Amino acid sequence: WKNKIQNYLVIKYEDLVKDPYKEFNKIVGYLEELMNQNFNKIKIKNAIESSSFDKLQKLEKNGYFKEYNNETNFFHLGPENNWEKNLKKEIVDEINFKFKNEMIELGYL
Repeated sequence: WKNKIQNYLVIKYEDLVKDPYKEFNKIVGYLEELMNQNFNKIKIKNAIESSSFDKLQKLEKNGYFKEYNNETNFFHLGPENNWEKNLKKEIVDEINFKFKNEMIELGYL
């Protein structure tokens, strides 16, 4: 995508889970520069806290999401959702082979 898109920001899910404040601030900084606008830091902090996996999972369990049913949770694994652990080894190997350059660039290999 580096060859096709001029202005972009890459945010990896793992980094967002590991340090949401750092990654969200990267997003905010990118948008502020792109839009030539400043965002309220308190609102940013509140947005991060109110959208944490634990918070959303509790809201789901308390019936605040109409999609929720007793059989399936939308907010199931969250930070524990690791594609390398959840996919068969053959599929992981195929992804690593077919997307080797991208995987190296993103720090997965």
